[in-house]
Amino acid sequence: SLNKELEITKEKFHTIEQAWEQTAKLGDNATDKATKFITNSEIVSISKKITMLEMKELNERQRAEHCQRMYEHLRNTLKQAEERNFELETKFAELTKINLEAQKVEQSLRDELSNSVSKGISDVDKHQIMELEKSETELKIEISKLKELSDIAKAQVTALENRQQSRDKEVESLRMQILDYQVQSDEKILIAKLHQHIVALQVSEATAITKLAAATSKLQKAEIANMRLEQKLDDKEQSLYYARVEGKNRVKHLRQTVQSLRRQFSGALPLAQQEKFSKTMIQLQNDKLKTMEDIQKAQQERRNAENRAVEMEMKLKGIEELVATLKDARGAQKVIEWHVKIEELRLQALKHNRELSRKNEEIKYLKNIVSEYEQTINHLEEEIVQQGQFHEERQMAWDKREVELERQLDIYDSQKQNILSTAQKFNEAAGTVPDPSLTLPHQLEQALKIVREQSRTILEMQATCKSVEEKLKEKEVALWKAEQNILSRDKVINELRLQLPASSEREKLVAQLDQIDDNTYPHALKIAHQTIANMQARLNQKEEILKKYQHLLAKAREEQEEIAKKHEEDLRVLHQKLDVHVDSSFNKFKQTALELIQKPSLAVPASKHLIRLAELEQTIAEQDSSLNSLLSKLNKTSSDLQKQKQITAVKIKEFDNIRAQLEEKHQGRVKGLQDEIEELRSLLSKMGKELLNIKSELEIQREANNRSPTTAMKNLVERLKNQLALKEKQQKALSKALLELRAEMTAAAEQQIISVASQKEAHMNVQQIVDKHTKELRSQIEDLNDQLLKLKDALKLSKNKESSLLDDMDDLNQELQKKMKAYTKVLRQKDDMEKENEELKKQNKRLTSSIQSKADEQTLIDELQRKIKKMEIELGKKSDESEKKNLREDRVLKV
Repeated sequence: SLNKELEITKEKFHTIEQAWEQTAKLGDNATDKATKFITNSEIVSISKKITMLEMKELNERQRAEHCQRMYEHLRNTLKQAEERNFELETKFAELTKINLEAQKVEQSLRDELSNSVSKGISDVDKHQIMELEKSETELKIEISKLKELSDIAKAQVTALENRQQSRDKEVESLRMQILDYQVQSDEKILIAKLHQHIVALQVSEATAITKLAAATSKLQKAEIANMRLEQKLDDKEQSLYYARVEGKNRVKHLRQTVQSLRRQFSGALPLAQQEKFSKTMIQLQNDKLKTMEDIQKAQQERRNAENRAVEMEMKLKGIEELVATLKDARGAQKVIEWHVKIEELRLQALKHNRELSRKNEEIKYLKNIVSEYEQTINHLEEEIVQQGQFHEERQMAWDKREVELERQLDIYDSQKQNILSTAQKFNEAAGTVPDPSLTLPHQLEQALKIVREQSRTILEMQATCKSVEEKLKEKEVALWKAEQNILSRDKVINELRLQLPASSEREKLVAQLDQIDDNTYPHALKIAHQTIANMQARLNQKEEILKKYQHLLAKAREEQEEIAKKHEEDLRVLHQKLDVHVDSSFNKFKQTALELIQKPSLAVPASKHLIRLAELEQTIAEQDSSLNSLLSKLNKTSSDLQKQKQITAVKIKEFDNIRAQLEEKHQGRVKGLQDEIEELRSLLSKMGKELLNIKSELEIQREANNRSPTTAMKNLVERLKNQLALKEKQQKALSKALLELRAEMTAAAEQQIISVASQKEAHMNVQQIVDKHTKELRSQIEDLNDQLLKLKDALKLSKNKESSLLDDMDDLNQELQKKMKAYTKVLRQKDDMEKENEELKKQNKRLTSSIQSKADEQTLIDELQRKIKKMEIELGKKSDESEKKNLREDRVLKV
């Protein structure tokens, strides 16, 4: 783009030069019109060219800007890709960890499956249950046989009574015949013949009744056998239904477990790749340890070199001071000053040793605190794992409980259907009254059939009542066991709560230590405090969730108790209705039998017989009136029964609606709780990952603190720089002093040679001594120069290290800022979750208040039903008393 812009500017410049040259060539001579026209056309063309070039320039600039933008966009995309790659690597590491944890969970689940109840034990229990059911059916069969024997004995007794009555009637007929023979009149003969016919008819009627009783007994036996077979069929159908339900539930549970395991292990790596990754991780850790050891060795060598440099500086200072003392005449004063300095240095060394001991003790104390924190963190992680296992166990128990509740609902549905069928039978029985148009024996047969059907229904209802009572007892036992389990879990929770105050005391101690030592590891300790506070908040949340579960269990128990009470009350009402209906039908049967017995025989009208006929007509009229009253009562009772049926149907519908609503609410609550549990699990996993990241950051920060140049190192570097400058100055001064000494020594030697020849040897010795000293000083100076070069190299290296460490510090600070932002986001999410939990609590309170109001309405309805039942019982008693009064009046009239 720059080259193109340069070309465009060159073209502009070239066109302008051409225009300028043309104008210069023309000059003042170009006065003609043609030349002016040519110049104008050329100027126009040049302006067009310039505009074209400017347009090209603008286009090229826009292209350059677009290229720059694209270049920046590509750079940003590359950075994002690198960040994404880094995030994917971190996620990959997290996934490997999660996979390992999932394998551990799988092993624990397999262990639990191995420890669970085997199929053989369950089969043995089922076999025992089947044997007990068989024994129960055998006992029922024996009871029915004994009932048959009792019925046969009753039939025999009735037959004997009928025979005795027939014999008595024959005796009376014989007496009447004797009287007839004595009287020997035509009218009496006719009466005797008619009486004989009546006796014969009565005998034939008695034989027919015995035959009827035998036939009815046979029919009863056949019906009892049919009932047994029907019961067996029902039992088998129920067992098949329960087996199918169990199979379906097991299949559902297994599918859910398979899906959950697939979700857990989706995207998991194979074992070979995991082993490779683990090997590479171990190798990297070993390499890291080796590099750490090399770094520590290099640091130790650096410290040794620094100590050597300090020693050499001290030696240089001592030599300089010796030279100064040689020059000056104040040797004693210098010795005293050196002695004072040595004492000061000793005092400083003692102070430094004390500070070192103090610092070492503080370091040990802080290391102990850090180890305690790590132990607490490990304990908390173990508790988190235990809590997760506990929640999983609770979830499994909850699933089992749901399966049991579904079975109970099926059982209740079957019971409801049985009750409805029995109610229909009662209604049919109540509606089937013998037709008055039929003959008396047919009416008697119909009445007997009705009584038998009612007795059967009574027996069936008694059996159902017994089974319901047994089931209620079983439910009470199961409730007691569930309460014991809840109490044991509450004990465990209380023990965990008792262990929590120790952690709060530890937090107080840690806060005090933070106040004392703010400069030593403040960031790491704050992070540890925050993690501990977060863990405590999670524990509190888990306690609240457990309280919610307990509250829901208590509600479920109360609902079950209410349902059982309602069922018992309905059964009592049905029993009462059955008793009333049986009593009314039995009274009707008695009345019909009395009417049949009290029918008059054919006789010749006489005065006595006429009186008897009048009396019978009166009794018949009274019986008709009583029958009319009874029919009106029957109509009333039938209307009451229909009303009661409607009420029961409405109640059943209401009960079904309430049950459906409760099931929907229960399912919604279960789903909400499952969602909350999943969210808590995700939060736990996230916080575990954050803990791991915080631990890694702590280790990195420790290494950085160990590596990073402290203030002492910076001060040492500055001291070394100052010492180097001083050494250079001292070296220059020493060189000057040596030159001056040589000049002075040579001058003194020359003067002494001229003055005294005898002192030549002494001067020569002095010169040799001076040469020796000069050689020694030169060697020392060369050594010092070498050391200075080495120290300069060391300074350069230290500066490079300082720059690299500062870059690392900047990077670490940026990462810390990012992580702090992420941490603030997590805290905001936590606050949002707490707000949602509070809203859910409020909704739960509203629901509980609405449920309590519904319960109050149900109590009012139950009280009204009880009052209605009391009124029905009183009406039944009054009807019984009125019937008894009518019977007494009939007896009085007969007498």
